[in-house]
Amino acid sequence: MKHGREAAFTYFDSSSDGFLEKTELMAVLKSGTKVFGTKTGRRQTRTVGEILFDYLDGDGSGKVSFLEFLEGIQKLVMSEQEEWD
Repeated sequence: MKHGREAAFTYFDSSSDGFLEKTELMAVLKSGTKVFGTKTGRRQTRTVGEILFDYLDGDGSGKVSFLEFLEGIQKLVMSEQEEWD
């Protein structure tokens, strides 16, 4: 039985291929929340899920490995802790 972070990763990885695809993350998040911003002078609308996926996809491969997932989640947690200190 998997525990903790590995269980969370497995929950997101519905294809069980050891990687998170953007569609898998989006399906789990089911986020309709839009975030507005600009990039290269153009206004963009992205969902929270898209932003999170891009954050976790450290090598830009379009997939999130278990290691990228762990590193990304750790960065998010550490960032949150720093904000509360």
